[in-house]
Amino acid sequence: MSSSPAEAETGPDWFVAAVGREGRTGAVDVAGARVDYRAWGPVGAPVVVLVHGGAAHGGWWDHVAPLLAAGRRVVALDLTGHGSSGAREHYDFPTWADEIVAVGAAEGSERPFVVGHSMGAVAALACAYLHVDRVAGTVLVDPPEWLVVEGGLPPRRGELPPRRTHPTRELAEARFRARPPDPSRLPFVERHVAARSVHRTDGGWTWRFDHRVTLHDTFPAELWGQEVGPVVVVVAERSLLTLDQSAELGERLAADVVTVHDSGHHVMLDQPLALTAVVDGALAAWRRAQADVGGAES
Repeated sequence: MSSSPAEAETGPDWFVAAVGREGRTGAVDVAGARVDYRAWGPVGAPVVVLVHGGAAHGGWWDHVAPLLAAGRRVVALDLTGHGSSGAREHYDFPTWADEIVAVGAAEGSERPFVVGHSMGAVAALACAYLHVDRVAGTVLVDPPEWLVVEGGLPPRRGELPPRRTHPTRELAEARFRARPPDPSRLPFVERHVAARSVHRTDGGWTWRFDHRVTLHDTFPAELWGQEVGPVVVVVAERSLLTLDQSAELGERLAADVVTVHDSGHHVMLDQPLALTAVVDGALAAWRRAQADVGGAES
C-alpha cells in the first residue's frame, strides 16, 4: 500500500518508531473491487478498523495505528477509490460500509470497533447503522458539517475539473497541503503523509485517489433514528462542526462528545497523541463494558 521513497523519517522518537512499523498487508474483494489494507498488533486480538477521510488513504493512520495496537489488531484500509484499492463507477456510503466490515472479518472479527475521520466518519456511521450487529463501537473523528445539516450533502454530479499532475515526485509532494490548514499542524507528520499520497501516472505525478470519489452520494438520511450501537464523537477545537452542530450530533446518537484541544479538522496531523489517547480510552471503556456484560451473563 505504501508508495513512498525509501528515506529516513524525521520527527520525535515516538513518531519514527511508529511509522517504522509498516504492518502486514492484506486485501479483500468487495462487490467486485479490491480493498487493500494493513494490520498491526496480535492476530486474534479485538479488531479496530481505521477509516481515512475523503481523497486520503490508510497511510494517514501510519503513526497512530501502531500506538493503538497494544493488545489489539488494528487495521487501516484504503476505501475503494483511494490509495491502492480498486476503483468503482460509482461511490456511496453503504458500499464503503460493506468494505469496513469485510476488512474486519478478514482479520478475524465479526464485530470490530470502527474509527473514522471526516468523510471516513460518515462511512463509519453508515456502517454502524447498516451493520448494527457487526460493529462493537464507533468513534467519529471530526465528521463534516454536512452530515448534521438537514438533508445532508446533496449528491454531487457534473463534470470533474482537470486532474493536476507534476513532472516529479518532489514537486507533487511539495504541493501537498491538507486543507483546511491549522497552526498546530505537525510538519513531520504532514511530510510523511505527503510522501505516501502521490504516485506516478502516464501524465506525471499526481494524487492516489480516483477523481470520481468527489462525486460520491450523501449519507442515507433514512438511517437517522434507527438502532445504532455505542458511539463517541471526537471534535477538534477548530472543527468543521459548530458547537451547536456537534451537540446536535451527540444528541442524535446518544453519544459522548469529546474535544481535542488546539487542533484543526485533521486531528491526526495536528494532535496525534491526544487523538490516540481519546480513541484508546473509548476502546478500553467499551471492552470493559463488554467484559462486565459477559461476566453478568455467565
